[in-house]
Amino acid sequence: MPAATPPVPDYDDLPVGELRERVRSLSEEQVRELIGYEQSHADRMEVLELLQDRLDGLTEGDGASEGAGPEGAPNPGDEAGADTGPGSAECPPPDRRTERS
Repeated sequence: MPAATPPVPDYDDLPVGELRERVRSLSEEQVRELIGYEQSHADRMEVLELLQDRLDGLTEGDGASEGAGPEGAPNPGDEAGADTGPGSAECPPPDRRTERS
């Protein structure tokens, strides 16, 4: 049975781009509720695809919501490649010695 109100504040007034950011912090149960709500209300294909993609990510173990910042962006240091500073395998420290003839 679909929820009477969606688990996202102002859901019905959000553009799809902003909704994409908001659903990143929802649990699997909340995404399922939102899918039911969307199907019984506006039934927008683009939104349902977005929600289904998020649900698929959650059920496959995507932890995108864990450690997410205020807008669903990863916290500093959580980004892919965050360990590419000096001393990492991908970015060795520069050789400080200069050879002169």
